[in-house]
Parts: sequence; C-alpha cells; structure tokens
Amino acid sequence: MPADFDALDDPPGRANPSDAGNPTPRKRRKPLDNLDAVRREMTATYWQIKHGEVELDKGKGQIYALGKISEVIKVGLAVDDELRELRRLVKAYERTP
Repeated sequence: MPADFDALDDPPGRANPSDAGNPTPRKRRKPLDNLDAVRREMTATYWQIKHGEVELDKGKGQIYALGKISEVIKVGLAVDDELRELRRLVKAYERTP
C-alpha cells in the first residue's frame, strides 16, 4: 500500500529525490515566431540563470541569440509594415483618375 501512495505523490515530470538535484532541462514546445514568444523565452532563461539551472555563460549566449532573433523579427515586421503601406499607396494611386 505505501508504494501506491508514493506513486501518487510523485507524478511524472515532478522533481523527486531520485533525481539527485539534476532536474530535467526545460524544452521549448512552441516556435519562436513572434516577439511575445521570444520575450517569454528570454524571461525563462533569465530565471534559469538566476536559480542556477543554467550556467551563466550558456545562459548569456542563449539570451544573446534570443536578442538577435527578436531583431530579425522586428525587421521582418517593419518590412511587412512598409509593404502594407506601399500596397496601400499603390491602390490609392490606382483609384485616382
């Protein structure tokens, strides 16, 4: 009977004493295709560094890479906005006699 209680107290994915202080690394399940996703990932990486789950150098590299991804997304969004504005202008010119 005690083994049944242990199984209930220790659901899958939850830290347990048998891990010996080595938690399983967190895995990203969603793509980094928008600024909110990148921001959430940066925040998660920051907290992992702060709590010692990730080494400082590795975490700094991850945050740097995420910053570069956010720059690329921002440029892509700016290009999309410019294209929309240009299309709007073209349509406006087409409508004028």
